Amino acid sequence: MAVKENMDEFRRMAMEGNRRWRSPGTLLPKIYPTSTNWKEATVMDIVKETFLVIASLLALAFDIVQGKDSHNSLITRYFIDQENERKIIKHIAKAREFIQDPYFPLPKYGVSQRLLKQGMTRSEALAAAVVFRVEMEAVLLEIFHHSIPTLSESVFRTKRKEIPFMVMPFWENVSEHTFHHEIPPHINTNSRNGH
Repeated sequence: MAVKENMDEFRRMAMEGNRRWRSPGTLLPKIYPTSTNWKEATVMDIVKETFLVIASLLALAFDIVQGKDSHNSLITRYFIDQENERKIIKHIAKAREFIQDPYFPLPKYGVSQRLLKQGMTRSEALAAAVVFRVEMEAVLLEIFHHSIPTLSESVFRTKRKEIPFMVMPFWENVSEHTFHHEIPPHINTNSRNGH
């Protein structure tokens, strides 16, 4: 039961982060590398050469500051390491520089300058990290589809209008939007939410 609750919480935080820090109407990517994709990328040294695993882990780390406010109550604030974020984006950009006209933009935290300077609450930091991770995994999937011979990049060339509506198993039955477009079979042919 705890695993399902954690998955539901992850999805809830992703939707919250998307609502707070992305433009209205922005659809969260609902496609990501599978464990098989990660294994193939590791075997082919795609992951090792570009430090994508290290970068993805570092992207989700925050600096934590604790102190007391004017009422002597303990407060905790979470800060994005902006220098680390720039390095991560640079690694990901380098890993996909061979892709002509990539579909997904590079991931970003996208939080306000106020939150960058004053820090975030735990829930704000989690939502920001989850949205960053979701966007990063979509970018990594695109890199893998252009790099791993058993995958095809054609979906990123010929089905660009359908990509925002593609849903992989983790995101099934999430009611943020209605997904009604045909899904390419290599993603998941049963991945439609019929609301």
